[in-house]
Amino acid sequence: NLGVAVMVGKKLLLYSKNDSSTISFENIIVDAEYDENSESFWVVTAAKELIKYEVSTNSIKQTINLKEIPTSIALSKNGERIALADKKKNLYYTDKNLSYQPQKLNGKKGKKRYTNLSFSLDGKYLASTNLMRLDLWQIESKANLYSKKRGGKGILS
Repeated sequence: NLGVAVMVGKKLLLYSKNDSSTISFENIIVDAEYDENSESFWVVTAAKELIKYEVSTNSIKQTINLKEIPTSIALSKNGERIALADKKKNLYYTDKNLSYQPQKLNGKKGKKRYTNLSFSLDGKYLASTNLMRLDLWQIESKANLYSKKRGGKGILS
């Protein structure tokens, strides 16, 4: 069982109770999420990549190229959906099989990049925050349901 994963440049350092290992990538890691269901990591890199890395086989299973440099990634609790934020302040989502290019969510762009993303338990909604605002999105309709300016930086969970 995975205990902690730490991103350091092009490496993902994995620590568990009894073991530690390192996964190296060709490009700098921007963010990563662990999917317990498939024992895989979803990694976004500074080279505009979304990568699925399977821990049990120690190999990259899928890679897709993104249009912009990503800043954040989130995985729904059931592992079915992936959300991405990019440097151009856009939000996208796709499915775990990467069966389609990430779809852009509609709505007003903030003045700051999104720093935190979190799915609802059922994976139907996505919350996003940056230094200035909190937004709630409905995935199927791609609609922004709620937008509120706020102060300070927060973390979603």
